[in-house]
Amino acid sequence: MTGEKTTAEKGLGGSSSEGSFFRLTDAHQAQKNLFHRHQCCLVDRDPDQAMRLLREYRAMLLRHMRDEEEILLPIYERGVIQAGGKPEYFVQEHRKLLDFLDRIKDAMGALAEAEGPDWYQSLFEVLDLETTFKNIGEHHEAREEQFLFPGLDLLLEGEERAEVLARCESLKRESLKGESLKGESLKGES
Repeated sequence: MTGEKTTAEKGLGGSSSEGSFFRLTDAHQAQKNLFHRHQCCLVDRDPDQAMRLLREYRAMLLRHMRDEEEILLPIYERGVIQAGGKPEYFVQEHRKLLDFLDRIKDAMGALAEAEGPDWYQSLFEVLDLETTFKNIGEHHEAREEQFLFPGLDLLLEGEERAEVLARCESLKRESLKGESLKGESLKGES
């Protein structure tokens, strides 16, 4: 390896990742970390904490989706849209993810009431739903990385790009700060 950045790291606009919309992918990692904490609580038989973390995760995901739908997609629609990157696909995937979160929440209700062998069956049902949910999320992230972020990198330049990125980063920091504070208070509740 020569240490050169890939096209994805640079963005198709040729800018560094610091000036590229690809840098927004770190929000996905924060979401994955929170979801992982939720799943650890499931396996540790702490359904109350798992449910709290799932609610926290859902709130974080909703903010992310809102920012995408209200800020990024309207800009993205100004450009040439490739077949696999139609804006409605992003919105449809958001709705599908939220639907699965509701199904997971319902399955967790059954898990909280289950005992003995039924508990394991209920746990497997939750984990099966979560596996499908995570697969849909990974597919959605791949669509963002293949279409949305490169499209935005091509559309926006200079000051406009910097302003939109700064707005997204500010909203992301607010979201992560809130989640960090909640996470700290939840750790002390055990």
